[in-house]
Amino acid sequence: MTTTDRKEVTITNGARDVLDIALKNYEQRMVDAIRDEKFVPGEAITEINASDVEKIVQRMHIVQERSFYAKKFREIIVTAYLYIGIALVCGGLFYTQLREIYQNEPARMVLVLAGATMVFVALIAGNLIELRSSMRRRRDDE
Repeated sequence: MTTTDRKEVTITNGARDVLDIALKNYEQRMVDAIRDEKFVPGEAITEINASDVEKIVQRMHIVQERSFYAKKFREIIVTAYLYIGIALVCGGLFYTQLREIYQNEPARMVLVLAGATMVFVALIAGNLIELRSSMRRRRDDE
């Protein structure tokens, strides 16, 4: 994303106050971390210089919430695993019957597998459609 793609941001007075408090807390956490690192028994004063601050800034960062798309992708993967797991459990429970159908009535087995495949595809497609619609809603809200 380039800087020309970004929307203009205005900060309200209330948000500015909260931001100032957060920055003071952030500064205090940095000072505490540097003081702990540079601790020398018997020293009354700990001097903090620019390189100390640069080092601590490189280690401290804001953890951003995972992207909406990554969450939805994980939901689809988990859903697919769920459906595959259910299919495997059913296959395991009815293995004897399925094997008999496969050996004695192969045409019927094709119908069973085709139906199971259609159900799986429909469930995944439904989740993908829901994903697309939620992505559109999110895009429209922005």
